[in-house]
Amino acid sequence: MLAVENMVKTFEGILAVDSISFRVGKGEIVGLIGPNGAGKSTILETISGFYAPTRGAILLEGKQIHGLKPHEVFKLGLTRSFQLAEFLPSFTVFDTILLPALYNAPLSEAHKRVERIIELLDLNSIAKRLVSSLVPAEQKRVEMGRILSCHPKIVLLDEIMAGLTQFEATSILSIIRNLNEEGVTFLIVEHRLELLRELCNRIIAINFGRKIAEGSPREVMDNKEVIEAYIGKGA
Repeated sequence: MLAVENMVKTFEGILAVDSISFRVGKGEIVGLIGPNGAGKSTILETISGFYAPTRGAILLEGKQIHGLKPHEVFKLGLTRSFQLAEFLPSFTVFDTILLPALYNAPLSEAHKRVERIIELLDLNSIAKRLVSSLVPAEQKRVEMGRILSCHPKIVLLDEIMAGLTQFEATSILSIIRNLNEEGVTFLIVEHRLELLRELCNRIIAINFGRKIAEGSPREVMDNKEVIEAYIGKGA
Protein backbone atom coordinates (compact mmCIF):
# COMPACT_ATOMS: atom_id res chain seq x y z
CA MET A 1 0.00 0.00 0.00
CA LEU A 2 2.64 2.54 1.10
CA ALA A 3 6.19 2.34 -0.22
CA VAL A 4 9.07 4.59 0.81
CA GLU A 5 12.07 4.11 -1.47
CA ASN A 6 15.54 5.45 -0.68
CA MET A 7 14.09 8.61 0.84
CA VAL A 8 16.55 11.33 1.80
CA LYS A 9 15.63 14.56 3.58
CA THR A 10 18.07 17.35 4.33
CA PHE A 11 17.56 20.74 5.96
CA GLU A 12 20.11 23.34 4.84
CA GLY A 13 22.64 20.61 4.22
CA ILE A 14 21.95 18.74 7.47
CA LEU A 15 20.95 15.12 6.88
CA ALA A 16 17.73 14.28 8.75
CA VAL A 17 16.66 11.12 6.88
CA ASP A 18 19.31 8.93 5.27
CA SER A 19 18.16 6.71 2.38
CA ILE A 20 15.22 5.15 4.24
CA SER A 21 13.25 2.38 2.49
CA PHE A 22 10.28 0.43 3.83
CA ARG A 23 6.79 -0.75 2.94
CA VAL A 24 3.50 -0.87 4.79
CA GLY A 25 1.13 -3.49 3.39
CA LYS A 26 -2.63 -3.14 3.28
CA GLY A 27 -4.13 -4.11 6.64
CA GLU A 28 -0.86 -3.95 8.56
CA ILE A 29 -0.09 -2.12 11.79
CA VAL A 30 3.56 -1.07 11.55
CA GLY A 31 5.49 0.71 14.30
CA LEU A 32 8.24 3.26 13.68
CA ILE A 33 10.58 3.66 16.63
CA GLY A 34 13.82 5.40 17.51
CA PRO A 35 15.31 7.69 20.15
CA ASN A 36 14.45 11.39 20.27
CA GLY A 37 15.76 13.18 17.19
CA ALA A 38 16.09 9.97 15.17
CA GLY A 39 13.95 11.34 12.32
CA LYS A 40 10.60 9.67 12.98
CA SER A 41 8.40 12.76 12.77
CA THR A 42 10.34 14.03 9.75
CA ILE A 43 9.51 10.79 7.96
CA LEU A 44 5.81 11.21 8.72
CA GLU A 45 5.90 14.88 7.68
CA THR A 46 7.52 13.94 4.38
CA ILE A 47 5.17 11.06 3.62
CA SER A 48 2.14 13.27 4.29
CA GLY A 49 3.34 16.12 2.08
CA PHE A 50 4.39 18.73 4.63
CA TYR A 51 8.00 18.34 3.45
CA ALA A 52 9.25 17.39 0.01
CA PRO A 53 11.91 14.66 0.01
CA THR A 54 15.36 15.76 -1.10
CA ARG A 55 15.70 12.48 -2.98
CA GLY A 56 13.81 9.22 -3.28
CA ALA A 57 10.23 8.18 -3.90
CA ILE A 58 7.02 7.76 -1.91
CA LEU A 59 4.17 5.74 -3.41
CA LEU A 60 0.63 5.11 -2.22
CA GLU A 61 -1.09 2.20 -3.96
CA GLY A 62 1.52 2.49 -6.72
CA LYS A 63 0.93 6.22 -7.27
CA GLN A 64 3.73 8.71 -6.66
CA ILE A 65 2.78 11.10 -3.87
CA HIS A 66 6.11 12.80 -3.19
CA GLY A 67 5.80 16.41 -4.27
CA LEU A 68 2.05 16.52 -3.60
CA LYS A 69 0.63 19.02 -1.13
CA PRO A 70 -0.83 17.72 2.16
CA HIS A 71 -4.43 18.24 1.01
CA GLU A 72 -3.70 16.29 -2.18
CA VAL A 73 -2.24 13.39 -0.20
CA PHE A 74 -5.26 13.56 2.11
CA LYS A 75 -7.64 13.20 -0.84
CA LEU A 76 -5.86 9.99 -1.85
CA GLY A 77 -6.72 8.41 1.51
CA LEU A 78 -3.68 9.09 3.69
CA THR A 79 -4.20 11.06 6.87
CA ARG A 80 -2.29 11.60 10.09
CA SER A 81 -2.28 12.84 13.65
CA PHE A 82 0.16 15.33 15.14
CA GLN A 83 2.08 15.26 18.41
CA LEU A 84 0.26 18.44 19.44
CA ALA A 85 -3.24 18.27 18.00
CA GLU A 86 -4.93 21.62 17.45
CA PHE A 87 -8.68 22.11 17.69
CA LEU A 88 -11.00 25.02 17.03
CA PRO A 89 -11.88 26.07 20.60
CA SER A 90 -15.47 27.06 19.75
CA PHE A 91 -16.25 23.67 18.13
CA THR A 92 -18.05 20.84 19.86
CA VAL A 93 -16.79 17.28 19.67
CA PHE A 94 -19.43 16.47 17.05
CA ASP A 95 -18.54 19.46 14.85
CA THR A 96 -14.82 18.77 15.16
CA ILE A 97 -15.29 15.25 13.82
CA LEU A 98 -17.82 16.39 11.21
CA LEU A 99 -15.61 19.01 9.54
CA PRO A 100 -13.15 16.65 7.76
CA ALA A 101 -16.01 14.32 6.79
CA LEU A 102 -17.46 17.12 4.67
CA TYR A 103 -14.43 17.00 2.36
CA ASN A 104 -15.68 13.84 0.68
CA ALA A 105 -19.32 13.38 1.70
CA PRO A 106 -22.58 15.38 1.54
CA LEU A 107 -23.89 16.71 4.85
CA SER A 108 -26.46 13.96 5.46
CA GLU A 109 -23.95 11.18 4.82
CA ALA A 110 -21.28 12.96 6.86
CA HIS A 111 -23.67 13.23 9.81
CA LYS A 112 -24.36 9.49 9.71
CA ARG A 113 -20.64 8.76 9.49
CA VAL A 114 -19.89 10.95 12.50
CA GLU A 115 -22.70 9.40 14.55
CA ARG A 116 -21.20 5.96 13.90
CA ILE A 117 -17.69 7.15 14.85
CA ILE A 118 -18.96 8.75 18.06
CA GLU A 119 -20.60 5.45 18.98
CA LEU A 120 -17.47 3.49 18.06
CA LEU A 121 -15.18 5.71 20.14
CA ASP A 122 -17.59 5.97 23.07
CA LEU A 123 -17.93 9.76 22.72
CA ASN A 124 -21.70 9.98 23.15
CA SER A 125 -21.52 11.53 26.61
CA ILE A 126 -19.26 14.38 25.46
CA ALA A 127 -20.42 14.88 21.86
CA LYS A 128 -21.99 18.28 22.61
CA ARG A 129 -19.13 19.59 24.73
CA LEU A 130 -16.49 22.00 23.47
CA VAL A 131 -13.27 20.19 22.61
CA SER A 132 -11.34 22.85 24.52
CA SER A 133 -13.05 21.72 27.74
CA LEU A 134 -11.89 18.11 27.49
CA VAL A 135 -9.06 16.38 29.32
CA PRO A 136 -6.13 15.09 27.19
CA ALA A 137 -7.36 11.48 27.06
CA GLU A 138 -10.72 12.64 25.71
CA GLN A 139 -9.05 14.90 23.16
CA LYS A 140 -7.00 11.94 21.91
CA ARG A 141 -10.20 10.04 21.18
CA VAL A 142 -11.61 13.09 19.41
CA GLU A 143 -8.42 13.27 17.34
CA MET A 144 -8.94 9.63 16.35
CA GLY A 145 -12.52 10.46 15.41
CA ARG A 146 -11.42 13.40 13.32
CA ILE A 147 -8.94 11.20 11.47
CA LEU A 148 -11.50 8.46 10.83
CA SER A 149 -14.26 10.75 9.62
CA CYS A 150 -12.63 11.17 6.21
CA HIS A 151 -12.60 7.38 5.56
CA PRO A 152 -8.80 7.00 5.35
CA LYS A 153 -7.06 4.04 3.75
CA ILE A 154 -3.92 4.51 5.84
CA VAL A 155 -3.37 6.49 9.03
CA LEU A 156 -0.06 7.85 10.33
CA LEU A 157 -0.13 8.29 14.11
CA ASP A 158 2.52 10.46 15.78
CA GLU A 159 2.72 9.79 19.53
CA ILE A 160 -1.07 9.46 19.80
CA MET A 161 -0.69 7.91 23.27
CA ALA A 162 1.75 10.49 24.68
CA GLY A 163 0.73 11.75 28.11
CA LEU A 164 -1.88 9.06 28.66
CA THR A 165 -2.06 6.69 31.60
CA GLN A 166 -1.65 2.98 30.97
CA PHE A 167 -5.42 2.54 31.19
CA GLU A 168 -6.08 5.40 28.75
CA ALA A 169 -3.42 4.14 26.33
CA THR A 170 -4.90 0.65 26.44
CA SER A 171 -8.23 2.16 25.39
CA ILE A 172 -6.57 3.77 22.35
CA LEU A 173 -4.90 0.44 21.51
CA SER A 174 -8.30 -1.22 21.49
CA ILE A 175 -9.66 1.45 19.14
CA ILE A 176 -6.73 0.97 16.75
CA ARG A 177 -7.23 -2.81 16.73
CA ASN A 178 -10.95 -2.45 16.03
CA LEU A 179 -10.32 -0.04 13.17
CA ASN A 180 -7.64 -2.29 11.75
CA GLU A 181 -10.12 -5.16 11.72
CA GLU A 182 -12.33 -2.93 9.58
CA GLY A 183 -9.53 -2.50 7.05
CA VAL A 184 -7.64 0.62 8.17
CA THR A 185 -3.85 0.42 7.81
CA PHE A 186 -1.59 2.12 10.38
CA LEU A 187 1.97 3.44 10.59
CA ILE A 188 2.56 4.42 14.22
CA VAL A 189 5.33 6.45 15.85
CA GLU A 190 5.34 5.72 19.58
CA HIS A 191 8.00 5.96 22.29
CA ARG A 192 6.29 3.51 24.68
CA LEU A 193 7.70 0.35 23.19
CA GLU A 194 5.67 -1.99 25.37
CA LEU A 195 2.51 -0.71 23.66
CA LEU A 196 3.86 -1.43 20.19
CA ARG A 197 5.04 -4.89 21.22
CA GLU A 198 1.44 -6.03 21.68
CA LEU A 199 -0.05 -4.01 18.82
CA CYS A 200 2.17 -4.18 15.74
CA ASN A 201 2.68 -6.81 13.06
CA ARG A 202 6.09 -5.34 12.32
CA ILE A 203 8.41 -2.64 13.66
CA ILE A 204 10.96 -0.44 11.89
CA ALA A 205 13.72 1.08 14.04
CA ILE A 206 15.72 4.12 13.00
CA ASN A 207 18.58 6.12 14.49
CA PHE A 208 20.30 9.23 13.15
CA GLY A 209 17.94 9.16 10.19
CA ARG A 210 18.76 5.66 8.98
CA LYS A 211 17.05 2.30 9.38
CA ILE A 212 18.86 0.03 11.82
CA ALA A 213 16.38 -2.85 12.15
CA GLU A 214 13.09 -4.19 10.82
CA GLY A 215 11.09 -7.26 11.75
CA SER A 216 8.69 -8.63 14.34
CA PRO A 217 8.41 -6.69 17.61
CA ARG A 218 10.49 -9.30 19.43
CA GLU A 219 13.21 -9.34 16.75
CA VAL A 220 13.55 -5.57 16.70
CA MET A 221 13.44 -5.02 20.45
CA ASP A 222 16.05 -7.73 21.01
CA ASN A 223 18.31 -6.25 18.31
CA LYS A 224 21.68 -5.18 19.71
CA GLU A 225 21.87 -1.98 17.64
CA VAL A 226 18.37 -0.97 18.72
CA ILE A 227 19.22 -1.55 22.39
CA GLU A 228 22.39 0.53 22.01
CA ALA A 229 20.45 3.33 20.32
CA TYR A 230 18.13 3.58 23.33
CA ILE A 231 20.44 2.97 26.28
CA GLY A 232 23.95 3.45 24.88
CA LYS A 233 26.86 1.16 24.22
CA GLY A 234 28.16 -0.81 27.13
CA ALA A 235 25.01 -0.31 29.17
